[in-house]
Amino acid sequence: VGRISIAFRTKSDTGSRWIELTGKLVDDPDQPAARCAGIAADVTKRKALDEKLHAAERRLRNALEGYDGPFVIWDDRKRLLYWNSAYALAFNLSSELRVGMGYDTVTLARAPSIRQERPSTEESNTALIQLSTGRWINLEERPTHAGGLLTVGEAVTEPTRSANQIDRQSKRLKQT
Repeated sequence: VGRISIAFRTKSDTGSRWIELTGKLVDDPDQPAARCAGIAADVTKRKALDEKLHAAERRLRNALEGYDGPFVIWDDRKRLLYWNSAYALAFNLSSELRVGMGYDTVTLARAPSIRQERPSTEESNTALIQLSTGRWINLEERPTHAGGLLTVGEAVTEPTRSANQIDRQSKRLKQT
């Protein structure tokens, strides 16, 4: 009738084990109690590896959330895998971002939050972006070993303001 799959922990004098039952409910009108036909497997090692993986993922997420600049991980097809809250807040995308979104879609979605963008003259794949809030971010894109892409931002508001003031003062001085 229906398929079932359940995992549970057992405890004994020798320790605990994880058992996974998968099978099918057998409907037998001659039997008053429900029966199941299937397989029981010891999945203790798999569960331990899953826990280690989840713990490592939590540490990575905590580290990326602790970084105060925008940070994004893209897969090898330029689909969104992970972003930190600083990225979502900087570009006002908190409710729009979804895992699997394409790079171009995210770029278009963030456009209204950008007042101006200048490609770096010093480094390729780097741009100086002024947000609609007036903040400046140096946004760099780096390839990963797996063929993906990292987008990493750093707030540069104060140095950029100072450089812009120096440029304006230089222009005034030349005019004078």
